[in-house]
Amino acid sequence: MTQSRSSFITAQLVMGLIILGLGILFSLDRLGIIEAGNILRLWPAALVVFGLMKLVQSRSTPGRFFGLILTGGGTMLLLDRIEYIHFSFSFGDFIVLVLIGLGISLVWSSVSSRKTGTMTLENTEDADSYVNSFAFLGGVSRKNNSKTFRGGEVSAILGGVEVDLTEAQIGGDTAVINVFAFWGGIDISVPNNWKITVEAYPILGGIEDGTKPSREENAKTLIVRGYAIMGGVEVSN
Repeated sequence: MTQSRSSFITAQLVMGLIILGLGILFSLDRLGIIEAGNILRLWPAALVVFGLMKLVQSRSTPGRFFGLILTGGGTMLLLDRIEYIHFSFSFGDFIVLVLIGLGISLVWSSVSSRKTGTMTLENTEDADSYVNSFAFLGGVSRKNNSKTFRGGEVSAILGGVEVDLTEAQIGGDTAVINVFAFWGGIDISVPNNWKITVEAYPILGGIEDGTKPSREENAKTLIVRGYAIMGGVEVSN
């Protein structure tokens, strides 16, 4: 599985500092030195920190959009809490902002795929060069053995999609699959000689790259992008 570029500031480091800070804060509150409530009301600052981390570390469009949403929403909530700017911005408004950002990200990913030719039939040698599967309240199973595979879109909403690419060959150096799992699951099976790069982002869900690293020097790359919201995406060989 491809790892994100290294950084001294990691999610575990930030979480550790937050937990340590909460412990110190509650200790000082019990000693009567400070009031914890006055500090805890600034909780949106945590959203800003995690949002900035995601913007800096993410290499994919979904990750950057999510980081932008966290940073923007957290900043608005923080400014309201410190009474620097007076406006009505509730947690419900933050959820609406998340939905809008998620929708923009999905549309952008789909349009970008078509602009780059990932899903344009005129640029491919056969109709199976891309996969387009959608499951809603049910299950879908697809097998693709194209010799010029270029990617596609796979979506599962309250259902499941299985995509078998074990006999396919990537046309060119890379192929991109945009995934979207909402209360559903997506399973993608790939050949042993493919290199997998996962740029998808889980939101209360899970994304797993269960493939074994390819030993070929010039291995073709499959890039998996998108979201898993209260659902799961798994890539295996």
